[in-house]
Amino acid sequence: MKTTISLVLGLVLVLASGSGRLILENVLCQEGRNKARHVAFGLLGFTFQMVVAAGFMWLCITLSTHLFDSTILRVIATAVFFVLGAFFVMPFVMIVLTPLMLLVSLPLDWIFPSQDSVDAKSIAWCKNCRHYKKSKEYESTLGGLWNSSVLPPLDKLPCEIRSETVAVWDAHFSLEPRVRTLFPKDCPFFERRNG
Repeated sequence: MKTTISLVLGLVLVLASGSGRLILENVLCQEGRNKARHVAFGLLGFTFQMVVAAGFMWLCITLSTHLFDSTILRVIATAVFFVLGAFFVMPFVMIVLTPLMLLVSLPLDWIFPSQDSVDAKSIAWCKNCRHYKKSKEYESTLGGLWNSSVLPPLDKLPCEIRSETVAVWDAHFSLEPRVRTLFPKDCPFFERRNG
């Protein structure tokens, strides 16, 4: 019994030192505003990995205890079960437990919101412009005119002052579709919409 306890404690210490070092490196590399968020998610991931590893180790110890009477055979069988299970069983266990991890991490996302996210209303783009006009043909995700290789008809553009912004749209559509954004950047006619 002492051997199995020391084996489990040794494994936990090895895993803890490696994972703890990764958490510390991750936190130290981050900018100041999101450190609490990274610490919270790092601790959650670390705890989740430790619980799964300890549970799996306990399962290996229990299995070897039921199969063998000799202490040496139990220790060897536990190590073999753990190594084989780490390669063949644990990937499937982690895939099955990933939705649970996501459900547990959702409240953390609300408690520690990302400080890097920008409010969409503060961005200077067409949807926040006073001259914006909704155009389903242009903005459609699949086959929308925004992905066209040539300038679409002016009446299909999502702008009410198309005649003044033709040069902006022409420059926007001169870019390759794979590097082009949905709307032109830095439009000189941009006026922030109220509300």
